This record gives sequence, C-alpha cells and structure tokens, in this order.
Amino acid sequence: MSEMLSQDEIDALLRGTSESSKPEANPEEHLDSMESDALGEIGNISFGNSATALSTLLQQKVEITTPIVSEVTIDALRERYPTPHVALRVGYTEGLKGENVLVLTREDAAIISDLMLGGTGIGVDPEGLDEIRLSAVQEAMNQMMGAAATSLSTVFSKKIDISPPLVEVFDATKNQTIIDRLELWETMVLIEFNLKVGTLIDSKIVQIAPVQFGKQLVNELMAATSPAPVAPAPAAAPAAPKQEAPKAPAPAAQQPVRPAAKSVPEVAVSQAEFMPL
Repeated sequence: MSEMLSQDEIDALLRGTSESSKPEANPEEHLDSMESDALGEIGNISFGNSATALSTLLQQKVEITTPIVSEVTIDALRERYPTPHVALRVGYTEGLKGENVLVLTREDAAIISDLMLGGTGIGVDPEGLDEIRLSAVQEAMNQMMGAAATSLSTVFSKKIDISPPLVEVFDATKNQTIIDRLELWETMVLIEFNLKVGTLIDSKIVQIAPVQFGKQLVNELMAATSPAPVAPAPAAAPAAPKQEAPKAPAPAAQQPVRPAAKSVPEVAVSQAEFMPL
C-alpha cells in the first residue's frame, strides 16, 4: 500500500505549484543591456547640447556628463527621494510620443534660479523657492530640453518638439506628486547625470521615463543608424552565344627549301661542213 502524504508535504507541493504558475516577466517591460547602453549614448549626446544652452543662460561653465542607466519602481523612487526635490515634467508634441521627468535637488534649483535672475548663486536659501524662482528654473529647463530635442532631431533625422515643462516641488513620500500623475508607471528608466555649474554646483540631475518611452528612443536610434536597403540590381540579359571566328587554315607543312637550278642558255648545233680538196 502506498504511503500517504503528510499535510506539510501537501502544502509544499501546493506552494510549488502556485509559484510555478506565476506568469513570467514580460521582456517588453524591461531593458536589456544593449538598450541600456543605447539610452546612455542618446542621453550623452542630447544633454551635451543642453549643457551648452544652460551655460549660455547662466554665464557659467556647465558640464553634464557620465549618464548611468537603471530601472526603478515607484516604491524604490520614493525611497530614493525622501526629501523634497524639484521635478519638471516634459512632454513631446512632435516626433516622439510620451513624456519624462527631470529631477533636481532644491539646492541646485535655487542656485540656477538665482543665476537666471541675475544673482551670484552664492548663499541662496533653498527654502526661498517661490513662484518667481520656480518660473526661472522652468525657463532654464525649457531651454535645456529644447536644445536636447534639437540634438535628437539631428540624430533621428526627424523633427522633434517639446511642450513647455511643468515645474513642481515634490515630496516623493507623499501621493499626488508630479511623478504619480504620469500614468503611475510600474517600471521606470532612470538616467542619472553628473551636473557641474562653475564652482557652485557639483551634483546630479536625473531623467525619469517609462520603460516603453526608453524603448521608443532606442528604436528611433536603430532606425536612423541602419543602412538603407540596397535595391537589387536588374537581371542581366542572357549573353548572346559567342560566335567563333573562322579558323585560319593551318599553314601547309613547309617543305625543305632547295636551291633553284641555274638556267643554261640553249646553244644551236649544226652539221659540220668541210672545204673540198
């Protein structure tokens, strides 16, 4: 008689069945290593142009370098930003479909706003980010993302345009922030850049977008850099059969050349006649 399973063994089997029945992760919801590298390169190109635009606005040397690409969930994002930050939501109106968010620390945003308003950026109180100063940050980011869109237009060989960014001081630990309103993305792409503004800022600026938007950028890059298909060459007409040239008659076998005989003149011969005696 077969042995009966214990309740613990039955529970273990049930747990194994339930775990194996879980749906596998959809690869479309995540980036592979090639897509992450491509996004880093896109960010490097577009934000390099943004640094030039921001440098002109702030009259300071600006460097935006070394993008690092990763994926985060909304819960991980809340843990990452336990203190209030400044977020700017940027939507695309032409060439691309979707939107993304830029995140700055309040200290960096306060310095940028002060420089935009003609200040020195020294000793600025981050708590003083009123509506006027937030508008100055908004304009700086608008110029910066406009320059990035121009770079993407060149790389993707198509016109790309953005809407004016929406700015907000957000607290990621609370609900109803600018990030929560972006369709509550389940998984997000996070691209982190080093930001340097003269000797005033040595910090980070972060770009956040849905995974699908990141894949859209990669697809656009692949389409723009793929070589154009080569049209097949027209089929050649069948070659006319070659007509053989008539063969020259084979030279007759050469006979040994003999020396020609010398012609001897003919001499007339007559009957000899004698005188009579």
